[in-house]
Amino acid sequence: MEKGIFYTDHLLIYNLAWLAIYLPFLSTESLSWQDMIIPAAVFFADAFVFLTLQGLFNCVMYMYPKVMKAKRSKKKNLSWFQAFAKALMSKGEKGGSSL
Repeated sequence: MEKGIFYTDHLLIYNLAWLAIYLPFLSTESLSWQDMIIPAAVFFADAFVFLTLQGLFNCVMYMYPKVMKAKRSKKKNLSWFQAFAKALMSKGEKGGSSL
């Protein structure tokens, strides 16, 4: 895969993840600015569920290339979980960036 295509796909996925996190939060905030009554549970879900999920999406975005590299290895037929564990325990590539 070309690096330009990889970066474009990565950028698109990152932006979609950002929208999935912040769109509910911003929509409830904008409704509250218009003096609409919003239940406290909605604010709780926005602040403590959706916004904290951004860290999970960032982790997935960061780990995806490493997991795919481990999954494609010819030596072992790894499951997704095993590939994720191998990528998590890896120390990165020698002499440069991991991408």
